[in-house]
Amino acid sequence: MRIRVLIAALAAAPFAAAQEEDLAARRGEIGARWWASTAQTKINRRTQGLDPAFADHRSILLYDNLDANTLELFARYNFRNAVFLKGMAGAGWISRGELDLEDFNSQGQKFSGTHSSLWHGRLAYGTGDLGYQWLLRGGGSWLGLFAGYADWTEQYEAYGASAGSAAGEVTRDAAFIGNKLRWRALRLGVAGELALGRLRLSADLAMLPYATVRNEDSHYLRSDLGPVPNIFDKGEGWGAQLEAQLRYAVARSTDFALGARYWYAEVRKGTTTFQNVRGEAPLDGLYTKRAGVTMSLTRRW
Repeated sequence: MRIRVLIAALAAAPFAAAQEEDLAARRGEIGARWWASTAQTKINRRTQGLDPAFADHRSILLYDNLDANTLELFARYNFRNAVFLKGMAGAGWISRGELDLEDFNSQGQKFSGTHSSLWHGRLAYGTGDLGYQWLLRGGGSWLGLFAGYADWTEQYEAYGASAGSAAGEVTRDAAFIGNKLRWRALRLGVAGELALGRLRLSADLAMLPYATVRNEDSHYLRSDLGPVPNIFDKGEGWGAQLEAQLRYAVARSTDFALGARYWYAEVRKGTTTFQNVRGEAPLDGLYTKRAGVTMSLTRRW
């Protein structure tokens, strides 16, 4: 019986060491993460304030069900004075989606509506943060505050148009509208990790108190708007980037994790300009939200 107990203790020793790890002695971590997500982007623009020769109307573009897969690399370094530096960078592809475009006249009456399919798109993003942490529960858990920067770009290509395009029906394989938007934002947040034996529950919750966006639309069938991209939106707003994951120590210095992530950014005020139309119109609304699940592998040292 004593021999069995000794063997079990030796087998569990690496995991026990991982459980009792003092974070003050941990210098950092590096890893890779896969993010499967879906998104929605909505743009609400009008032509009020532009050249009077240009019709006064409102357009609403809704990009929806934007399914994507991305691969990202991330790292964190802990300085001995409790300051930490962390960041990540990711890129991937948008495999499917759809676009609904509606046009309304100055009296609010709908005069056009189309539906298009998205066959492919691109997604790229990155964050970088500097923070300060406090060790809890004897050094096995921690809580920290951080400030940083986020960059988030999404690009879509919509093909075909059904149900009454201004240019008539557009075949399924013809490019209809392209869209590229880029968010840049300041990050302020709280992060932490709670040790639960071989399990660790971690969270990274960031508000984006100030965000800017630049959006470029390419209406391929509107020669009156000029060469593509021919519509430009820009604005200022806010957002949030929230993430939580459950990590499991598969080895003394290696964690496997499953998590969830939600990102949101919205314009508070903005403007729209056209390539071949004089003047500047107010941007009534623009937001992007993306959510999904994550899976990662982390190496600690």
